Amino acid sequence: MREAQAMLSGILEKISDRTKTLSDTEKRLGLLKKYREEVKTSEAVIVLLNQFSEAVSMTQNQLREEFLKVVNYIMNEIWTDLYPYEDFQGIRLVVDRDYILQLRESGGWVNVEGMVSGGERSIASLALRIAFSMAFIPNLKWLILDEPTHNLDSNAIERLAEVFREKIQAFADQVFIITHDERLAEGVTGSVHKLEREKESNGPTKVIAFE
Repeated sequence: MREAQAMLSGILEKISDRTKTLSDTEKRLGLLKKYREEVKTSEAVIVLLNQFSEAVSMTQNQLREEFLKVVNYIMNEIWTDLYPYEDFQGIRLVVDRDYILQLRESGGWVNVEGMVSGGERSIASLALRIAFSMAFIPNLKWLILDEPTHNLDSNAIERLAEVFREKIQAFADQVFIITHDERLAEGVTGSVHKLEREKESNGPTKVIAFE
């Protein structure tokens, strides 16, 4: 009788152990199923994020292309007004890892940086700034220029003054020009504020004349 009870007790203990093992296994299986669903969800999210990233990249490329078209159109519309010579007939902004400003001559396109004179580079930069201002904020039509005659020869300065005097209204309602060049100040219309400062004594800047 005792042997039977001992055997029964051993069997019940084994059943209890097996039941605990089965319960633990079921819990682990449940966790595995949960993790599998989370992995599937994560994979789906990754797919959606990749699709979104591709859509954003495609949209950026399209916007960049459209923006370049607008900027290049504006620059070529005003180039002949700004540039007084015939050796460069066109201007454009291209993308090749970086943005590159180019001028068109009879033999093709040349990079502005390092390939043209300082005056030609200044006029090209001026055309680019005007185009940017018109493309970015077309309804504002303000133009702020700091020393636009830098590196320009007399002919180019006269042409620039003529543009500001007679043609600027076509692409800007109001222009602010900061310049040390008396020829440009005398050649344009509008209000002129003359400022002066005693550098030797580090004095304040004063308005000495208003026309």
